[in-house]
Amino acid sequence: MKYGFCFLSNMPIYIDLSVNCTVKSHFAFGEIFEILSAKNEFFEVKNSNLENNGYVPKSQVKIISKKEYNFLTQSEKFYTTDSISTIVFENRNTLLSIGSLLYNFDGLVANFGFEKINFFGNAISTNQKLNTTQIENLIKKILNAPMITGGNSIFGLDSMGLIQFFFKFLQISVTGTLDKIIEKNTKIGLVKNVKFGDIIFFGNKKIEHFGIVLSNKNILHVHGYARIDEYDYLGIKNKENDSEYLFSKIYKIIRIQ
Repeated sequence: MKYGFCFLSNMPIYIDLSVNCTVKSHFAFGEIFEILSAKNEFFEVKNSNLENNGYVPKSQVKIISKKEYNFLTQSEKFYTTDSISTIVFENRNTLLSIGSLLYNFDGLVANFGFEKINFFGNAISTNQKLNTTQIENLIKKILNAPMITGGNSIFGLDSMGLIQFFFKFLQISVTGTLDKIIEKNTKIGLVKNVKFGDIIFFGNKKIEHFGIVLSNKNILHVHGYARIDEYDYLGIKNKENDSEYLFSKIYKIIRIQ
């Protein structure tokens, strides 16, 4: 068994290797994964945050040993908290999006096992419990990131990537299709019972859009870019035009457990 380490700002994970294959997600700097097989210029990989296996370019993978993989698995992990920071990794300057992974960070040095690196940025332990205000402050750092299919970082994201990004700070991994996510989580029947972190789906006869509830009737969502708008029982209001709704009619509400 081989193991890999994402040493770039982010790395695309493809659904398959067909001509028109799409990106399902991205690995962030510092994430590790198992390499199951090699196919042409790609590795088939898996990790705990992927519901199904995916494919990544061989040229974007740092191969690590089983010992190094186990070291990182058992290490204390930290998320970077600056919108963008820089790390010098293997003599290369690499931009880190908020939410990138460091290991055994003491405030100055991160120990990856195979390399110790000075990091002059901010990071928090993945075990740290954050309150609502702290999470909102972190989330606001990703606002205006462009909509990119399969993205989950400040360099670009889609609605599912936004959900994955949001819940990683709550130590919750959100994987699977929308149908599976809805099926296995708590349904909220009334808008008045909505709480911070609930996901609201909008549409008439099917899901057309969704976002995450913040405080003060605000909703975090991706519409061209990551943004915060107000919502009510009629839908999401356009902050540029209070009389217009970007998406109307609440279809369903769930609470991630």
